[in-house]
Amino acid sequence: NIYILKNISIFMEEKEFRRLGVIGLVGLLLILAFFMLKPIALSMFLGLILAYVFHTPFDKLSTKLKSKNWAAFIIVLGFLLIILVPLIVLAPFLTRQILNVYIFIQGFDFVPLLKQLMPSLFDSPKTLAEILAMTSSLTSNLATFLLNSLKQLALNFSDIFLKAIITLFTFFFVLRDYKAIGDYFLSISPFPKE
Repeated sequence: NIYILKNISIFMEEKEFRRLGVIGLVGLLLILAFFMLKPIALSMFLGLILAYVFHTPFDKLSTKLKSKNWAAFIIVLGFLLIILVPLIVLAPFLTRQILNVYIFIQGFDFVPLLKQLMPSLFDSPKTLAEILAMTSSLTSNLATFLLNSLKQLALNFSDIFLKAIITLFTFFFVLRDYKAIGDYFLSISPFPKE
């Protein structure tokens, strides 16, 4: 009897070990999947929000067109036009403005302005030298920040473009199939269906 109990306890430990191993492996896979999807999760979430916002015009358009694909395509295309046209029109203007601000900051002298606002600070030559160094450093740092921001935007264009494609892809397919997706989530939900 002791031998049988010992074998059962070993079997239970092995069974428990396998169960814990499977749970650990599934947990590890979920963590790895999270880290893989983390960069695009915000894009997918934005696509879901857009689909939720535009589902009413989509419903009206799909009943008129009798095609969910065409209705979703027209909604996504209209959204793209609303976003891209102002960007294309304003991009040269904004770039020119940023460069003008950069040039202005490089050439602006803060000392006369500070002398008018706080004349008592400029009594000492040592204080004057410190303020000159500080304003020079401030203007060069601000100008460098503006140019680095513009450079980072240009360098990250491919990343921004990929995330925009993912957002539009999610937007299109969730908009087209939102009723089926909603029904699926309701069917697996543990909450009442009312």
